[in-house]
Amino acid sequence: MKNIEYNNSVKAIIRENSNQFITLKDFLINLSFGIEKHKKGITPESLLLIVQDSFIGSFESDIDSFKDEVASNLNEPDNTYDAFKSTILSQIYDLEIMEASAATKQEELGSGYNSPRGNRWYNFNVEDYLECSSDWLLDYYGNETIFNTNWVNLIRVFEMGRLYE
Repeated sequence: MKNIEYNNSVKAIIRENSNQFITLKDFLINLSFGIEKHKKGITPESLLLIVQDSFIGSFESDIDSFKDEVASNLNEPDNTYDAFKSTILSQIYDLEIMEASAATKQEELGSGYNSPRGNRWYNFNVEDYLECSSDWLLDYYGNETIFNTNWVNLIRVFEMGRLYE
């Protein structure tokens, strides 16, 4: 799958789910459960299915144990999958802290916000997060490049969801 096809598919998923109300934090929790089930090998197509399902939270999950894992698992990862998981957990943790301090109202943030942990955030809703991550993919790698879904590239894509404007 080329980057342009992935980008178009992400935007279609956003349009299809525009009536779903889900916070970015809850979306990322759902996403992490979906990716955990596919950690042996993920393709662009399976990632798109996981993104789609993350809007409705169709993964069986134990939110309380997951929150415990978020709080305790922000250490140095052992491998690239663990690094990807750590990236998502770190973002969820940032959103949890910012939500508690009411710092995620996009209209009040102007040109971004530094989380209490020092991470810069520009996108606080699912639509902006996904759109910016897929737009970055096109801008950085180009339209015709094949989207490589290794864990290092996925870290970059999901970090750009937070950072890219």
